Amino acid sequence: MELGLLIPVKKGGHYDFGKRCQESLDQILSLKKMGFTLQEIKSMFLFGSLSRLHSKEEKAYYRSYFKKNLERIEEDLKRLEAAKSLVIKTLDTTEEVDSRSKSVIGIPLRMLPMLECPSCKSDLMLKSGQVTDNKIINGALGCGCGKTYAIQNGILVIDPIYIDMDFPQDTDMRVEYFQTTSKEYIEKIYVAGRWMENVLEGWNETSVILEPGIGSGYALGQCIHIIPEGSLYIAVDHNMNRLEEIQTYFAKSEMNFDLVLIGADFLSLPIKNKTVDVLMDMSGSSNRAFDSEIFLIKDINRVLNDEVQLFALYILAEGIQEDAIPKKYHRLFNRQPILNELSDLGFDIIAEFETDKVYEGGPHEDYIDFVKSTWTFCCYAKRSI
Repeated sequence: MELGLLIPVKKGGHYDFGKRCQESLDQILSLKKMGFTLQEIKSMFLFGSLSRLHSKEEKAYYRSYFKKNLERIEEDLKRLEAAKSLVIKTLDTTEEVDSRSKSVIGIPLRMLPMLECPSCKSDLMLKSGQVTDNKIINGALGCGCGKTYAIQNGILVIDPIYIDMDFPQDTDMRVEYFQTTSKEYIEKIYVAGRWMENVLEGWNETSVILEPGIGSGYALGQCIHIIPEGSLYIAVDHNMNRLEEIQTYFAKSEMNFDLVLIGADFLSLPIKNKTVDVLMDMSGSSNRAFDSEIFLIKDINRVLNDEVQLFALYILAEGIQEDAIPKKYHRLFNRQPILNELSDLGFDIIAEFETDKVYEGGPHEDYIDFVKSTWTFCCYAKRSI
């Protein structure tokens, strides 16, 4: 009605759509099915009101509408056919990537001099092992105190725990997370990830990298194409179920660095002092802060070298419910206390950023049920002692 295509008669405050209106509506619907826009239909109606197609010229002009639309449909079909071919090609490529392992994940032989027994601090030595591509896939490391640590499917097992991941058997962890987590929370993760990716751009120095609490491996996935060639990326998590999933997932990626997975508590890292060049604290400290008053980096500071670089994402929150999260743990969900902790450890902030606040999470981010809002504090820092 707003375009003047239907002009009913108004009687007593109500519109009366008569026979001609019905005919016009049928014609509009028919033309819409042919792909005409409402503006084009309006032009045809206007022309039709001025002409009853009595002349050859009038008929030719009217037919030109249909010829132009036919040309447009043919162009659309070509475009759609090309798009269809690209989609099929992409599907085929995706299926190939998902079905093949491209990287060997294990404990690199070159890493053995960096390892020590968490109990006696003596060197760990290879006792037995299946080695592929200079990496220990299955075997055992031992030391002078008699302790033995297994390597299972490429993962060094120190003191792991097994926690049910609560993901459906036939569903990828990331797919299920994306489907059940609120859009605003996913956007927060995306923005923080993009900022961190931009900060990491240009990083080209081969490094020993440590990520305490790798979680779902999101941070690693974000920077996998940026990590310098030949680096060691050491991912530590207490949960073996999570590490096994990470191993399966990243084995399908092409990596020009070595990914090392260790099942251990942060207090029992089998890494020698001053080994780590780059610390990726991708919410590891924040996740620990839910049940610890101690800033994580303090507990692992011994493995960091004097000029370590820090790339970090920290969970901030306000309106925390004390009955769910005891007040003594609230401190490390605030920006200034985190900055104070980093300063005490000798870090200078080079760049920082905060995402917008969000108010909804999902079943895997259920801590949001106990806070008014949450957001992410991102920072890049360096230390020089």
